[in-house]
Amino acid sequence: LNGSFLNCLSKMTKLKKLDLSRKKIGEGCLAYLSNFIALEELDLRETSVSNLGLPFLRAIPSLRKIDLNSTLVDKEVQRQTEPRLLLPPEELASELVRFQKLFAAKFLSLLAQSNADENVIASPLSFFLALHLLSNGASGDSLAALKGVLGPVLGNPEGAELAAAMCRELSTLNQQVELWIANSLWVNKDEVIKPGFVESAMRKYGCLVANIDPLDSTSVSTINSWVSSQTKGLIPQIISEIDPGTLLILINAVYFKGLWSEPFKAERTEDWIFSLANGTIKVCQFMHQDNVFRHLKTDCFEAAVLPYKGERTNMYLFLPHEDSSTT
Repeated sequence: LNGSFLNCLSKMTKLKKLDLSRKKIGEGCLAYLSNFIALEELDLRETSVSNLGLPFLRAIPSLRKIDLNSTLVDKEVQRQTEPRLLLPPEELASELVRFQKLFAAKFLSLLAQSNADENVIASPLSFFLALHLLSNGASGDSLAALKGVLGPVLGNPEGAELAAAMCRELSTLNQQVELWIANSLWVNKDEVIKPGFVESAMRKYGCLVANIDPLDSTSVSTINSWVSSQTKGLIPQIISEIDPGTLLILINAVYFKGLWSEPFKAERTEDWIFSLANGTIKVCQFMHQDNVFRHLKTDCFEAAVLPYKGERTNMYLFLPHEDSSTT
């Protein structure tokens, strides 16, 4: 098939379904598919369409369903049937991902040790990205210290682009859940930040950059309002005051909301016994369902995986054995 043929075919203004499976199709000619004003279903099975053609397919105005099985696009994309979901996975740097995982493990271990008797909710990803952003304005011993914690792939334009790719990939990971990452820099109005750092923060990390007056009480409410809006009100307040000597406040917010692939029925919620690490017990509400989930059992702990709708996002639950702990 060539572009001129598809252009002629687009004159059929009422055409709603088009089967191009098992045809030899050049990537460039896919651009003519955007001329189809009524096309709702498109079959491209067993063709040579690759990731290069995805932008053209997403541009078809009326398309509702697409079949890309046995094509040259990524496996994750092949499983998508909605054109708006045709986004190829980012080619994330293996080193960045590896160091992010190592950082998360160290971070959670330290958090568990310092808060042994408390329940804590924290996002290792938020700390990793915030410090990663900060590394673009660091040098000397400060940069060396950050590299020691976060890994060597940072503190330069290439590292910033890798972090930006990670943010994009996470934000488009699963179109059936709400997930976004927001960054902000609040700069003392009397301080001057290097333009290169500000530009990198805005362009690579999608960062809001604003000036504040630490002596003005409205600065606290302004920052809290931003955090509240980014988390849909789940975190209404992050600070109560600002030290007069503050030079810079860096904030990362991660928002997530998903629905279970296999929902729990409300009527099956029951009171059960929960054992705390210190040996005491509490009565808590437990959700129940009978299903098959991925499960791991070791000498130290058990773990289960609960998937969310849309695949690629899961909740991992870890339960230490009685003679083990989270630290």
